[in-house]
Amino acid sequence: MTTIDQTVTLASFGAVWAVLAVGHNLADHVIGQTAHQAKNKAAPSSADVAEGADARRGWGACLGHVAQYHTVMAVLLAAVWVILPLRMSWIDLAAGPIVSAVSHAFLDHRWPVRWLLEHSGLKGLGPVSRIS
Repeated sequence: MTTIDQTVTLASFGAVWAVLAVGHNLADHVIGQTAHQAKNKAAPSSADVAEGADARRGWGACLGHVAQYHTVMAVLLAAVWVILPLRMSWIDLAAGPIVSAVSHAFLDHRWPVRWLLEHSGLKGLGPVSRIS
């Protein structure tokens, strides 16, 4: 039999999941990223660097996007936390976005994804081949 504590934990998880799913779409595609950031957030490829491109190119746009994205997510999550009796502390509320921001910046800079695709044999297959 499920206890009330288990039910509250599951309800909190479901509410947070829903907020983050909606928030991701809103933050990544509507108000959390400018056209400039979307176009310029990727790191240069190895070929670009060999041709003289600055290896640090893209970090400004990437970090700007990550900051905007996580501001939107934090506002939505905090609003739901105030409205609903979610079982979360301030530490919980801060830890998730911090981990998300670090991983988001790392992956959105694209070189880790390029490296993974090149070394896993997936480069050139389906929609993932568009990551340049």
